[in-house]
Amino acid sequence: MKYPADTKIARTDQFVETEIDGEIALMNHETGKFYTLAGTAMRTWQLLQDGVLLEDVVATLSREYKVEPQKCLEDIQLMMSDLERGGLIEIDDNKTN
Repeated sequence: MKYPADTKIARTDQFVETEIDGEIALMNHETGKFYTLAGTAMRTWQLLQDGVLLEDVVATLSREYKVEPQKCLEDIQLMMSDLERGGLIEIDDNKTN
């Protein structure tokens, strides 16, 4: 799914997490499903801690990993779609902070 750059994204409270060997392990406590995040996915997850605009995540990751913003946006949109399906994030399409 494609999300507009000014979409606000926040973590839900439906998970527990721990860091193991440089990766983040997440478990949705409602479904029992596990997820592991490493590298840029782990960094993206860290940026979502307090709720953030998608465009701010893209700007930070583009700068930190020296990747084109459009490519970064496309990759992050895929990840956000997976996390939303997993019940780990909430998408606020009202565009309010």
